[in-house]
Amino acid sequence: MKKFLRPALWIIVGLLIAFPLFSLTYYTMVRTSTPQFCASCHEIQFAYQTWQTSTHHNNGQGFVADCMDCHLPAPQDTFNFFYAKTLHG
Repeated sequence: MKKFLRPALWIIVGLLIAFPLFSLTYYTMVRTSTPQFCASCHEIQFAYQTWQTSTHHNNGQGFVADCMDCHLPAPQDTFNFFYAKTLHG
């Protein structure tokens, strides 16, 4: 029984650490990936105001292309965007 208790305890401890860490990371990414967050920087105000009046924000189809659509990698390419350059020199 003891040989099963120790691994189970480590799994529980790992989950208790990993879940809040993942949740906080995800929450931070969601909150900082909005045009409003980008606009909080005074240097971006002009670009933000221009975006609000452009067809990227106001168009007949109702589609909004926000900053992250062009200025961050696609979700399936995030690893390559951040780490491929480092790994391959």
